[in-house]
Amino acid sequence: MYKSLIALFFLIWCSPIIAATISDQVTSPLTNREESIDKNNQLHQGIDLKWGGRLLLRAGEPVPLDGNPDTLRVGSLELAGDFTLFQTLTLHGLILYEQQITDPPDLDELYVSAQLTPSLQTQLGRQYVPFGNYDTAMINMPLTQYLGETRAEAINLVWETDENHLAVYYFNQSQTASPVWGWNVGINQGSLEGNISWISNLAASGAFAGDRNLSGPPSAGIHVQWTEKHWVSHIEWIGALNKFETDTASWDGRGAQPQTVVAELRLRKQLFNHSADFAISWQKSWEATFLSLPQQRWMATTRWELLPSLNGAIEWMHSQAYTDAGDPQSKQRLTAQLELTF
Repeated sequence: MYKSLIALFFLIWCSPIIAATISDQVTSPLTNREESIDKNNQLHQGIDLKWGGRLLLRAGEPVPLDGNPDTLRVGSLELAGDFTLFQTLTLHGLILYEQQITDPPDLDELYVSAQLTPSLQTQLGRQYVPFGNYDTAMINMPLTQYLGETRAEAINLVWETDENHLAVYYFNQSQTASPVWGWNVGINQGSLEGNISWISNLAASGAFAGDRNLSGPPSAGIHVQWTEKHWVSHIEWIGALNKFETDTASWDGRGAQPQTVVAELRLRKQLFNHSADFAISWQKSWEATFLSLPQQRWMATTRWELLPSLNGAIEWMHSQAYTDAGDPQSKQRLTAQLELTF
């Protein structure tokens, strides 16, 4: 592992071109997860076909979250496309491959969206519902995302302007004992952005994938972000509002009430007429041992654009487990990543 990690580290640091402009990360929870993929190939007037992809090569990341560190591998390969008719009706698809996680590749998203008015649209199909935000500059997912990210065959009604948004969604799946619904409301006032989200059953999230007919507590999420010149700071909390049943998720002899919080500070600075990102993050979980999450985590990441469409990043992570009894998560880890968009 370490030979591959050192080689990738050397490649990133010794590239003759370090950093061009790094595009701003969109923080809206309504943004598709492949938003950073540049899509192209527009057809004639009234019909658009846009597609693009992204390849992430990583070394030093555990697979899965609580597994052993792996050598250089495919962090993910994403292929996304949109087919739009007259700027009104869009068929969207995303194929995702993650080495040792999705084999064969998975149809991660497939839905139809209709633009009803300039501010109102509806989405129907397989999608990530707008519960939580999960914006981060880190390589590895934040603990909030492990707990709350939810994909479903859903109907989602979205009203969005430059300053406000409201989304309401509904779905039914075998993973939950009853239909699930939720909402997300937010504001964007220049330097200040924030949103509050709610879901009726946390057991619908990807953290419980593979289980069936689960009844979980309603849960909420709060995200606040402040931008000031070169600095971006944000904090997010995702947590259950009540306890799970003991046979579904337990903690200290009773039902667990898992919660997670992430605080992150990012600096975007011009170096040698180029842009680079430096970020630190503190993350914590409560009553989440059944998900193999660490109790506390510190992270630091730096990112650059090495070549057009090629980014590099290195991340240091220190995780502390709920107990120190030989738990492999109470340790440090270095992860390097190359990101190619096409």
